[in-house]
Amino acid sequence: MKSELKQVIRTFGGFFEYLPSSKKGVKKIEKIFQTELPEDYKTFLLEYGYALPNEKVVKMPPAKNSSLSVLKVLYCFYGAGLKPDLDFAPMVGFDCSDVDSLCIMEEYRDNLPENFLPIGGDYSNITIGIILSRENFGHICLWDFFETPDNAEYEELPLLAESFYDFLTKLTIGTDQDLKKVLDSSY
Repeated sequence: MKSELKQVIRTFGGFFEYLPSSKKGVKKIEKIFQTELPEDYKTFLLEYGYALPNEKVVKMPPAKNSSLSVLKVLYCFYGAGLKPDLDFAPMVGFDCSDVDSLCIMEEYRDNLPENFLPIGGDYSNITIGIILSRENFGHICLWDFFETPDNAEYEELPLLAESFYDFLTKLTIGTDQDLKKVLDSSY
């Protein structure tokens, strides 16, 4: 799975920087959800974790069953159980809690859909998540803090892909114009 992930990640330009998740963080997620993570996503967490795309514009696939018609551009993937690294500082004032799935789950626990693990974000208020329920296991969906009802049902979430690997294969390099559209629509 590692080599397949590396190959598909190259198709959208790779990562500028990344900080692998800790095994302890991955185990904690599995304990919270009482299930093992999908193998493709677990491998990604342990290999890359928090990851900033190399290209400033990485377009996400259009969501199915969505009223969110705005173009979505990936900002980053979140890690799990991240430990601050003094050599790793993608921005001034970097705080691992801003990009750690466990911290984000804690912050939004009263709002997130059941069995939804935040795994990344876009340039606005959209969170990318993976579904960890028996039904729809591994599906990649969107959650919008302002638009999605609190504790939304799976059917209310815009679907991006049926697996993490499938989601990665659908990411494409965009243009500066795409980013401008996203930023203009976010404010």
